[in-house]
Amino acid sequence: MNATPTSLGDFPTLLHLPTHSNHGRGNLSVAELPDTLPFPVRRCFLVHDVPRGQVRGGHAHRRCAQLMICTHGSCQIETITPRRQQHFLLTTPSHALLVPPGVWLAYQMSGPDACLIVLASCVYEPSDYITTHPQQWDPQPDHRP
Repeated sequence: MNATPTSLGDFPTLLHLPTHSNHGRGNLSVAELPDTLPFPVRRCFLVHDVPRGQVRGGHAHRRCAQLMICTHGSCQIETITPRRQQHFLLTTPSHALLVPPGVWLAYQMSGPDACLIVLASCVYEPSDYITTHPQQWDPQPDHRP
């Protein structure tokens, strides 16, 4: 698990966010430029009230990078590139998944009380989405739909 990404790279990276404990008052986990967040945040959204077993995601982004943090419950995330398939389990707010552009992902929440916050490098733009499964992509890494 990495604590300080120097760049986005080609594959998702599980990060351990710096966490500050104040005995009796709780914890504070931090993602900030440039130490743990290698991009400026242009969009932030929450995924919540998702029924257990419902699959979310099912796409990749052409230009947008994301940092995914499960703030409550847990989130199982599958990521696929033409060269690698990985599975991640986010169970604590001090862990985050850094997802570079071009990575297809799908995820399931542990139930309707789970909450996932996503920090994105781009604002919402429908043309940035790749909805075809990576098995249908051109095998050349630079030839995504």
